[in-house]
Amino acid sequence: MLYIYRHSRFQTARSVGLSMLALAGWLGVFFYFGGSEPEHESTLRLFVCIVAAVEVLLFLLLIWLLRNPSTFEIRLTQNALSQTHPFHREWNFSIDPREIERVDNLLWGTTDRIPRRIIRMRDGRSFELSLNYRYSADALFDALRQINPEIRLPQRPHLFKRSKEDACSYLPFSKLTETERAAAERPDTKKEPPPRGPLL
Repeated sequence: MLYIYRHSRFQTARSVGLSMLALAGWLGVFFYFGGSEPEHESTLRLFVCIVAAVEVLLFLLLIWLLRNPSTFEIRLTQNALSQTHPFHREWNFSIDPREIERVDNLLWGTTDRIPRRIIRMRDGRSFELSLNYRYSADALFDALRQINPEIRLPQRPHLFKRSKEDACSYLPFSKLTETERAAAERPDTKKEPPPRGPLL
């Protein structure tokens, strides 16, 4: 095992529980320092209502996380790089790290720039590494270099560059090969005109 990262919903639930305790602690501090003063009574009521609403939402989230256990995982061995995502099945994959051509950190979109970390394979396939979890990109890239010295990786793992290319062509569910994508992007590619219907 060269690299592994796991994050379970139980860990998220634990963080939610700690947030609930911290919020209750802040409420206690507010009561202690300002609860006895009449001029703060209206502010205190508003603060209590807000805290109570947030606590209820956090409690419901906590129950859901505990009742729906799942784990995000990135695992790298000599023969396989795999990712398991609890929400997006299209991000689940297992590939040969020796067949990876490069990894790109790209920003897509014309207005809202969306960062994406894309794995490009030598056969033209592409896969997306999730950015929703705090795994170490530096450690993952170092492990990939050990297996595949020819792989091209971003010089700065956390720097994302703008891309003028079509984002959809690099998403995991894309079926275009490198040859098909290059042919589609050539300006001299001739397209057949649509067939004409009968004249009425």
